[in-house]
Amino acid sequence: MLQEQFMLRHAWRFTFLGAAALCAAFAFVAPAGATEIIGGLGNFDVVNDTEDECDEFDIELEGVHVEDVYHTYHNGNYGAPTITSLPGNTGIRVVYKNPRHNTQPRAVEHYGVSLRDLSMVTAQRFQWITVYHAPPPPMPLPKIEVEILYPPTGPVLRETVVNVDDYGRSVWVIRRETSVAREVMLEELMPTDPLIQGTNQLDAEAERLLPGMPLIHEDDPPGQGGDTKSFVLVYEVYANNQVWQGGEWVDVQGDLMTTVLTASIAVGSNCPEQFLPVFVTQPSDVSAQLDGAAYFEAVVQGPAEYGEIFYQWRHEGIDMPGEDNPFLDIDPVLPEHAGTYQLVCRNDCGLVISDVARLTITAPPCEACDANCDGSINGFDVEEFVAVLSGDGSGCSPCQGDVNADGSVNGFDIDPFVACLTGP
Repeated sequence: MLQEQFMLRHAWRFTFLGAAALCAAFAFVAPAGATEIIGGLGNFDVVNDTEDECDEFDIELEGVHVEDVYHTYHNGNYGAPTITSLPGNTGIRVVYKNPRHNTQPRAVEHYGVSLRDLSMVTAQRFQWITVYHAPPPPMPLPKIEVEILYPPTGPVLRETVVNVDDYGRSVWVIRRETSVAREVMLEELMPTDPLIQGTNQLDAEAERLLPGMPLIHEDDPPGQGGDTKSFVLVYEVYANNQVWQGGEWVDVQGDLMTTVLTASIAVGSNCPEQFLPVFVTQPSDVSAQLDGAAYFEAVVQGPAEYGEIFYQWRHEGIDMPGEDNPFLDIDPVLPEHAGTYQLVCRNDCGLVISDVARLTITAPPCEACDANCDGSINGFDVEEFVAVLSGDGSGCSPCQGDVNADGSVNGFDIDPFVACLTGP
């Protein structure tokens, strides 16, 4: 029993019947203050002697280490405590905390810690922590990741779900899944959509998801091929309830909280990266005149044993119908052609997407001697050119009368204007 001795605050009700004998058998001088050591089993009742509701009780013991604790009491309202080292590893902090339970003033809770050797304790502190009246935030959605791994035994589709709640709350999950030979639109990720309704349930019963403890499932990946395949996951998330069974609190599945849906593209993913198509030359940015022509091109290679390479150009992320060559010719260039372009390449192993190339559209060069901008070069341009030269004309042409392009409109522009007007 000496291994289960602990210190008790004098105001607490000691619950072990052999207290007097143990106290006599174990000598330890209590630090000055309201706390005294009387030995015995480390379970004790604690009165909330503050004036406020509290949702946390802290125990700090100096001189001991985390490995010296071999048992803690599981409180029905607060569960098991967390045990961490004090700064500098000078002791330990034992924290009973539950943001969903408030201990009222003068109410009693029961806690307990057992140490291997009480003589190592050099100081002790106990503290109720007042409730911050802002309620804890709602449970965050579990985080789901899907990836293809390539161990020596062959490719594996790994699915990982993590409870990322910072308040230590558990949830329960039931998995459903399916795969389809196409990309899945976001509008389909709705619980009432036929795609989701048709998923196959994988779990016979819900599985508890503890905070920070991921659930990992591994399956065979979709078969390889040139077609797009999407792997659709549905997680039904249920609350965690505690019920009193067989003399102890037991965690059980509660009500449905939410449904998490996701779809990951898994096209031909059972191929290592070196078997995918490779861009030898990426498409480059292009600058083209309005009504002119623009040309994009890429050079792509891939291993012959993984099939023919198929191409698809995208403009602003949208597939361009019929543009299924390694080059893209745009003629004439219209305003709506400006923007970003990418080339998607597929083989039987999977797909790769090129870097982004941008098409910038510029205005056509001005006809310096078409001074009146009527599309023709003739005698009607003379009057407008003279007006611009004298400062009375508007200069509709982008050149503004600067025929020799020296940055100024002056007499030096006359000869170039005449030459342009009369031709060679």
